[in-house]
Amino acid sequence: VVEVRSKPTTLEEARERRKAINEELVRLDVKDAEISEQEKIYKEQNKIEFFEPIEPYQSKILEHIQNGKMVVTMQGANGIGKTVIGAVIIGSACLAIQPWDRKDTRWGRDPVRCRILCSDWEKHAKEVVVPKLMEWMPAGEYETTKNNLGIESNFKFRNGSTIELLTSKQDTKDHEGWEGDIVWAD
Repeated sequence: VVEVRSKPTTLEEARERRKAINEELVRLDVKDAEISEQEKIYKEQNKIEFFEPIEPYQSKILEHIQNGKMVVTMQGANGIGKTVIGAVIIGSACLAIQPWDRKDTRWGRDPVRCRILCSDWEKHAKEVVVPKLMEWMPAGEYETTKNNLGIESNFKFRNGSTIELLTSKQDTKDHEGWEGDIVWAD
């Protein structure tokens, strides 16, 4: 901003102006820090919106699903994102949109019923699958209920989608008679 004055600025006026500018810079720095913190919190609570697939593993899985494949398997060493891609696929299906690119999922906009098969409750479900689901799914979009071991075993989304966790150690009868849209065996 250029200011035209009819009389020369005095030293005192220049000091006052500098003081006002510095105060405004401090206020803007504080505001910028607040916005950065809010952005960080939003990204943590809506991590699925910022998902970027690991090449080539996760990208190929997403490509196969978008192309209509009914059964997709991802095998490999630790660290290639098998559990993450499972949580992201299930999460986006339950949200009825792929939040990272705003595209429809292959399951459309209707609520879906999902099952996740874990090897056991105490280690696999509690320490691996449930934390990944909660890390990647948006806060406030779902509620959980716990099983008799105190582990989140059911997720119900605001749009009616559901996730039910089971373990391979449960009785076969617990797995029978279910009708749904997605099964993820981690």
